[in-house]
Amino acid sequence: MTTVTVPTGTQLQDKDGKPIELPAGDTSTTLKSQIVFFPPTEQSLNSFPGGLETSNIQDTSGNDLKEGTLSPAGWVNIDMKIGNTQVKNFSTPIVVSMELDPTTINPNTEAPYVEGDSINIYSKSEGDENWVLESVAGVIKNSSTGKLD
Repeated sequence: MTTVTVPTGTQLQDKDGKPIELPAGDTSTTLKSQIVFFPPTEQSLNSFPGGLETSNIQDTSGNDLKEGTLSPAGWVNIDMKIGNTQVKNFSTPIVVSMELDPTTINPNTEAPYVEGDSINIYSKSEGDENWVLESVAGVIKNSSTGKLD
């Protein structure tokens, strides 16, 4: 299972970082979103955006990081739109949680992921060349399902 949580009060922003404003009195325009989870299967890895080998990795400040091979434990494609405007940024970070396949191998330990392991979280917007290292997440056991997230 994959969930996307947008914290209350988060402004949805366009590609320039400007809040997406609705015309005064417009109650007909809604947020439309499409969220697709890709597990780390061979078929999904073959469709990984930009390929797994990359020299285009940056940190959130725009500094280039070491090139290498990305080893996704899965990935999520999130498309959001308000009216005709694509949502490209958020005023506060959103939270994406995805269940890990118990057979997915942690490239640092060469063993399946376990609670307490860390996973680098990258983002890439359509049309961008660079992957951005957004944060490092800890693998946790979901108290509701008993599975790793």
